[in-house]
Amino acid sequence: MPRLLQMSVPNPVRFRYRTLTPDPCPPGPSPMSISERKKEIRRRRKRREKLTHLKKKLPKATKSEQVEIARKVRDMTPGAEVVIANWGLEAVDR
Repeated sequence: MPRLLQMSVPNPVRFRYRTLTPDPCPPGPSPMSISERKKEIRRRRKRREKLTHLKKKLPKATKSEQVEIARKVRDMTPGAEVVIANWGLEAVDR
């Protein structure tokens, strides 16, 4: 029976326990190690905390402080232009 199953599948997939569910851990290197994933999650959380802190300062900020906040956001995150547009800083900045 398993032999027929393998012959009928064009690309043989590793099955476990002779069921039709694919193995959750295919052979070969994983795209990212667990420690790298944890580092990435920590960076994202820290970036979100910093953005929240800067957003709280924004309503009372003067024009020069708003320019400084926009600069910090631009240095901090790759999607800075979207954040700056959402916060209404594009008129102040540049």
